[in-house]
Amino acid sequence: MGLTGATTKVSDLSYWIDPIKVLDVTNISGQPAMEGWTANDCALEVKYARIFEAGPDEGKFVNPDEDPWSMFCMGNFRKNTQGKIEDWGGAFKVRVFLEACGNSGTFTDDDGNLDEKVVNTCINKSVYKISYRSTEMDSSGNNKVKTWSGRFFKTSTDAKKAWLKSTKTGWPKDYMGLAGNETMKGRGTEDVPLSPTQFPTDL
Repeated sequence: MGLTGATTKVSDLSYWIDPIKVLDVTNISGQPAMEGWTANDCALEVKYARIFEAGPDEGKFVNPDEDPWSMFCMGNFRKNTQGKIEDWGGAFKVRVFLEACGNSGTFTDDDGNLDEKVVNTCINKSVYKISYRSTEMDSSGNNKVKTWSGRFFKTSTDAKKAWLKSTKTGWPKDYMGLAGNETMKGRGTEDVPLSPTQFPTDL
């Protein structure tokens, strides 16, 4: 049986929730996402751009001239000892993305192959992503801003809930806001957080 689908603000000084529009989705299941990477059972490359959430420019691109950004949404299914798929396992991020784009029902066939019709419905949908300040430093000695890899959400509330739940368990490990990671190198006390209209670098 195929598997089924089960408020943008600067939240604090170290993470942001941004509205985006999905521009294209490519199914790369079973292929390495990049050279040297291991292939995943279920994998999508999602191209997107930031959009304004409210005001006179609601729904418009923040910077129409910028190239689309890209993020991999992927993982492996949980399988039994005979290799039969039992549930989404680490590929749950793909399910969450498909649901965030308004899909429900059966997303795969019995062998775990994604339904291309379902995947294609995600194009032009608006969802949310999270960027965060990392403990990793750039060449200038400042904390890098990264995107929470592979995670897309239907609402900013969903995004915040998932983020807070994850950080309580200590993930992502390089998040500046985790206990023991409080010192933000490269930032003075007079610095202010990025606004939602600024575009943190996705890494």
